[in-house]
Amino acid sequence: MKNKIFLIFCIFICVTGFQTLRADNSLHLRFNLKAGHNFISTVTPGGDLIASYNDRLEAIRNVGFFTVSEFENLTTSTHIPSLGGELELFFNPHLSLSLSADFYVSSKSGYFDVFMSGDVGSYTYYRQYVLKSQVLPVRSALRYHFPFRRFSAYLEGGLGYYTENMKSLTSYKDTWEQGEVTLWKARGHAIIPFLGAGLRFAVIKHISLSLEIGFPLGRIQSFKLHDCYETWKNGEPLTLFDENGELLEYGHDFMGLNVGIFLVISL
Repeated sequence: MKNKIFLIFCIFICVTGFQTLRADNSLHLRFNLKAGHNFISTVTPGGDLIASYNDRLEAIRNVGFFTVSEFENLTTSTHIPSLGGELELFFNPHLSLSLSADFYVSSKSGYFDVFMSGDVGSYTYYRQYVLKSQVLPVRSALRYHFPFRRFSAYLEGGLGYYTENMKSLTSYKDTWEQGEVTLWKARGHAIIPFLGAGLRFAVIKHISLSLEIGFPLGRIQSFKLHDCYETWKNGEPLTLFDENGELLEYGHDFMGLNVGIFLVISL
């Protein structure tokens, strides 16, 4: 139902903008391509899962009958590279409608290297865990601009359809063999309202630097597993162990301040 509402909202904006453009030739469209970094103050993609993974790695590390010669926790990311584009319809120098899509990928890894020895000889075992997250927010917003000579600023508010794909992999290498296994994949999505602001400085014609501040107001409540190594888990919700050892459904909370710095090319 929420997907249909968001689709209707986007269609309404596009149709309204097209009809208005036909009725008033003074309006204009602008298409922007952008690339840069997002700095996220809230839980990064997979942040709660990272804590759960690290608890498991610590448990393995503390087993007494072998020696962990090397060890590294999975770490969270506070800055994430991003690519995107937006179509913006200007009604006048101050008011516009925008439809944008961004894509950013976060990847974390941790490993342990085990050495065991005894009466029958020695044994080495290396295992790496990798957690990847791909987030694709498609957003539609109403913007109010404050144009100046060398830079422009704007305030915005709208709705975003957030899709997140996650994947967990493990690679291993021991005395006799090595390989890589995809443990599971998961997907979640949600319609999330947001507020934002931006500041753009013109560098040369058609190229500018953009400082963007966003504040999403929601979360992806749950993720469904698919393509699991343990096939009976397909279709089940993605879960994690919290700090108290309780098994909970994983959800990604986007609520919080996000800051992005981008190079923008206007076409």
